[in-house]
Amino acid sequence: MSWLLVGTFIASFLLTAFTRRLALRASWIDSPNHRSSHLEPTPKAGGIGFAIPFCVLLLWASTSTRGPMGIPLAILSTGAAGLALIGFLDDRKDIPAKWRLAMQLGVGTALLASFWQIPFTDPGSPTWLRVFITLSCLFWLCWMTNLYNFMDGIDGLAASHTIAVSVALAVLCFQWDLDFPYEHLFLLLAASSAGFLILNWPPAKIFMGDTGSAYLGFVLAGLMLMIAATVPEMLWSCLILPAVFITDSTVTLIIRIARGQLFYVAHRSHCYQNATKNLQVTFEHQGQNAATARTRAHRNYNYGMLIIIVLWLFPLAWLAAAEFVDGPLAAAIAYTPLVIGCLLLGAGRE
Repeated sequence: MSWLLVGTFIASFLLTAFTRRLALRASWIDSPNHRSSHLEPTPKAGGIGFAIPFCVLLLWASTSTRGPMGIPLAILSTGAAGLALIGFLDDRKDIPAKWRLAMQLGVGTALLASFWQIPFTDPGSPTWLRVFITLSCLFWLCWMTNLYNFMDGIDGLAASHTIAVSVALAVLCFQWDLDFPYEHLFLLLAASSAGFLILNWPPAKIFMGDTGSAYLGFVLAGLMLMIAATVPEMLWSCLILPAVFITDSTVTLIIRIARGQLFYVAHRSHCYQNATKNLQVTFEHQGQNAATARTRAHRNYNYGMLIIIVLWLFPLAWLAAAEFVDGPLAAAIAYTPLVIGCLLLGAGRE
């Protein structure tokens, strides 16, 4: 397994570096505007670097496994590749949101249809419950796909989040004697993201773009749905670990709607954006130039997010998975300070 992790990391790094050179030649450039958190034109579509290796790994896993997991893994791989392709086209020329949403609903429905049964139900469950859970799972897949796009606004954030959450899930999976080694897939997802992060860490030399954010959001959501369907005790852990992203994007959306703003219009009022703006201003007042202050602000926010995941969310996720604490209670404990933090940092207000 170790050689596969190293190989995935190296392949992702090399493909990201190649994509950067290609993006510079083809002018796949993200130029700064009034909503941007970057100061210099930067190559984008770097998600190609980790999407290709992990797609190959998912397909390999789907063909080498026996039992009910083969087809869902194959559809997860091909569906995520389709979302990455739509994201790549959107990076080059804006694709209407309705077409991107239609694609998300399509691949999400296909993934759920491939499951051996509707998650968290049995054949005797009432029809209304089966419909409700199916729609909830579809919402989960689409919301995670979109919130990754919303949260991919500063250097290194989305990739760092994916690495931390994936490693945490892998550690939790080791507790269970599973027929399928989900922990290997989570570690490989972390390795592919880490290879990309080398060139995306502040100051970023390339952005993942919609190519990568849609891909990561859907893949991570799909794998979490699979593990939660296999081990119901992991359900609340899967909701707790990505709480930083879920809270920021959800609270921001709710506040913008409550304030009568057009929620579908691009903005710069997420909690992480307000926090990094405040940090950057503080560092500039200390005498640092804008570029240095920006880099330091982005790094500090990433460090803070990782600390929250490792020291706050992971212990609660572990307690919930081990059933030492009721899942809903653990989730409430996890989310409450994050919601308060978002409100204090002005989420939804620019």
